[in-house]
Amino acid sequence: MSSARGSAMRWFEKLLEKTLHRGKGSRADLLRGILQYSINMGDAFFIKLGYVVNKLSIILNKIQITMIESMIMASLWFGLIAVLVIWLVTYLA
Repeated sequence: MSSARGSAMRWFEKLLEKTLHRGKGSRADLLRGILQYSINMGDAFFIKLGYVVNKLSIILNKIQITMIESMIMASLWFGLIAVLVIWLVTYLA
């Protein structure tokens, strides 16, 4: 478990304990269930995100073989991102 994730879990546990002391039984159980559900969903999301990033890096490693090709790919990605940002700002604002 990373330190940031552990720190966030400790913060949520402290928040939950404070709420349990203040709240009544039914609301406290509801809050506990919501927090546990959100933590479990976050765990599942980060596992899937790691899988997708790993597959994407494998695909990109097949595309770029040498240093020159890496620089060309970086330039193309930067251009694509710049065009998308300009398009978003211009047409959606």
